[in-house]
Amino acid sequence: MSSTDLASDYARRLVKRERAKTAGVESAMHNVSAEAGVGFWTLWGLWHRRRKRADGETIGKLRGALVRRLESEVRHLEHELQILRTVGVDPRDDTLAEAEADLARAKAALGLD
Repeated sequence: MSSTDLASDYARRLVKRERAKTAGVESAMHNVSAEAGVGFWTLWGLWHRRRKRADGETIGKLRGALVRRLESEVRHLEHELQILRTVGVDPRDDTLAEAEADLARAKAALGLD
């Protein structure tokens, strides 16, 4: 995988996660751009796979933003599971199983399996 492909993958994953919280792609891109410290048009080019090159600094910023986002998701999901268990949700409940599956995916993405 080339450095541009890697940066594009990071950009797409970040925008996808941000889109779940915001109204549209452009808004999500602006938020990700600010969070990662990468220019909007650089991020846009990576997201649309229009860039020919990606430097190490850009890749590092995007990787760092993705790791921070995944770590935040892990903390949130662990807290949510703790609350569900505290209030006595049945261990066979779909909500609990969903949260555990989400937590497992986030930990796998971070390499914390």
